Amino acid sequence: MHIARVKSSLPPLGDIGIICITDKQFGQMEIFSCKKMIEKKDIPQQLELF
Repeated sequence: MHIARVKSSLPPLGDIGIICITDKQFGQMEIFSCKKMIEKKDIPQQLELF
């Protein structure tokens, strides 16, 4: 169903790849990231002026 829909709307240039995996395989996926963790800045205290 989904594959047929993708096939019917292929772009004129480029490639499309489809891989079918099970829910279990998706659940066992591991994601690695090399991004540096950014510390959340504290929200400064807001002052009220009269």
